[in-house]
Amino acid sequence: MTIERNENGGYGLTTITNAVGFSLTLSDFGAGVVEMRWDGLPLTIAPKDRETYFHSDGYFGKTVGRIAGRIKDSRLSFANKTYPLSPNEGPNCLHGGPHGLSMKMWRFSIDYRDGSPVPTYSLDEGDGEGGFPGPVSFRVRYHVSEKEARLETHLEAFSPVATPLNLTTHAYFNLGGSPNVLSHEFWVNAHEVETYDAGLIPQGFVACPDCLDFSSPHRVGERIGDPILSEGRTKGYDHCFRLAAHPFAAPVARLSNGALTMELCTDAPCLQVYSDNYPRLGLPLTNGRNEEKNAGLALEPVAVPNDFSAMATIPGRPLFRRIAYRFLKGKAK
Repeated sequence: MTIERNENGGYGLTTITNAVGFSLTLSDFGAGVVEMRWDGLPLTIAPKDRETYFHSDGYFGKTVGRIAGRIKDSRLSFANKTYPLSPNEGPNCLHGGPHGLSMKMWRFSIDYRDGSPVPTYSLDEGDGEGGFPGPVSFRVRYHVSEKEARLETHLEAFSPVATPLNLTTHAYFNLGGSPNVLSHEFWVNAHEVETYDAGLIPQGFVACPDCLDFSSPHRVGERIGDPILSEGRTKGYDHCFRLAAHPFAAPVARLSNGALTMELCTDAPCLQVYSDNYPRLGLPLTNGRNEEKNAGLALEPVAVPNDFSAMATIPGRPLFRRIAYRFLKGKAK
């Protein structure tokens, strides 16, 4: 396992490469994934320009929180109190607001597990930052396997008080560097999907309609033109799926282009799927392409949207979320 550190411009980038040619590049800003590659082939997309990556509103690969998703009118109702939050999408608070975890500089360090380096990012927030209650200490660890193309991400948080948290990684996948992911085949172990109002505020789960049923594999572009998707504000996939009961080791989603397959495992109860419906057209990307509509598929393991009581930390007890990505050669099984 090799690790390289680049701190030019005051923004640290770290690249870790394992014995099978799987590499991961990380950013101190947003504690995020800039790029994953395997044998030189790109597996993800993000802006190629460093400054654009740091400040993009696409959340490319970054750690998102305190609460991933949209909070209506930027008002958080929790424990019989209402907390006014900082809006950043019209009146609503999206992914923690304008100064959420994705928009902050994290402290970088190297831990070790079984002799292998584990890039680790830490951040402390005080009570009331962005309007959210309680002080919280955050930590993100990236565990790269030595002998397979696999990344396991640990999202950790600790607070001395109860406070709602919904942390995730906002990585966009595009296997092999295609212009878009419309021909990629996608499967998710879910039969229920979130519904939304006109502002994309969650309204509750229903059985998946045909265009949102990926319980058997379908190409991303196969039904993306369905009126349920194309005539609403989503303009494609931007939906939260309630995952069927599963152990962490069992994949809950797969994405494949025929030559490469990605399997996703998580202990989260839901998976937000976003098909890059509002691209920054022409933006140069890390995979050598320019961004177009549906250039990538973001897969974000999350808590049940807006169930703030269920998201709440237990005072004095750490909160953990695990997400694992495993890449294979060949078509999804």
